[in-house]
Amino acid sequence: MAGGMGIFFAKWYHRLIMCTLEPHIKERMARQAIMDHLESCTHEHIVGHGKKLHPAECAICLAAWQPLDRIKVTPCKHTFHEAFVASWLKNADTCALCRLDPVSAVAQHNSV
Repeated sequence: MAGGMGIFFAKWYHRLIMCTLEPHIKERMARQAIMDHLESCTHEHIVGHGKKLHPAECAICLAAWQPLDRIKVTPCKHTFHEAFVASWLKNADTCALCRLDPVSAVAQHNSV
């Protein structure tokens, strides 16, 4: 009987922990998925044709754009190296510059 109660409480405790963590797991997955929805941009798009659409450097690392850089553009039109914005979004819910919530902005854009 005691073994059965121990198993019952172990399963109950596991379920309690999982129910507590589930919203955080889903939130973390949403942050990772947002990278797929961010616009990709080329070096030529940023520095070419005399148009200055974006700053000449990444807003996180402050390095000038190079021809082979993988560049992402947030819904608020800020540009970052893909690796840096991915790292930023693992720990934050906002754009590194203006604090706009890119998850909500992309979801709002997709629902229109």
